[in-house]
Amino acid sequence: MANRISTRVSSLSSPLWMWAVFVILGLPALSCQAASPAKPPDAANATYTIDRQSIALLNGSAEQSAAPGSATKIVTELSDKQAGGDVSGDGKPDVAVVLIHAPGGSGTFYYVAAVLNDGTEKGKTTNAELLGDRISVDKLNVVDSQIVVDYLDRRSGEPMATPPSVKATKKFALKDGKLVAAQ
Repeated sequence: MANRISTRVSSLSSPLWMWAVFVILGLPALSCQAASPAKPPDAANATYTIDRQSIALLNGSAEQSAAPGSATKIVTELSDKQAGGDVSGDGKPDVAVVLIHAPGGSGTFYYVAAVLNDGTEKGKTTNAELLGDRISVDKLNVVDSQIVVDYLDRRSGEPMATPPSVKATKKFALKDGKLVAAQ
């Protein structure tokens, strides 16, 4: 009887047996690990729509002539104000951005947009919504699938040369795939 017990014990210490236990117990544990989080889309190389015009950024900026043969340039840049979060409510990381659009006149217009994570590197951009002319954006956040923009503006009737000093907040959300003002 002692011989049978020692034979069983020695057969249990076989490397093949240990490998089988690892495969049986280890594989389900590996398959239960959470998948790595999806990478947010590349906002610096996306195409945005501002005032029904498509503007393709390359490394965060775009420049085009205001008219054929004109020296005046329309310049659009991605500001340093960006925020990651789930804007679309699908559980994937999206990116909210502020765009600075100088169409060649005296104005410098600030817009908010989002690049939604559609599983591709470029993502899908929303329409851009106007924040204001020559404002100063303080913060950009994504809270409960809403984009929240804190910025400084001017009082009604103040000249545009006056530095912005009035605190303001605007919120935006997706509705039927379009970025709209939210409450």
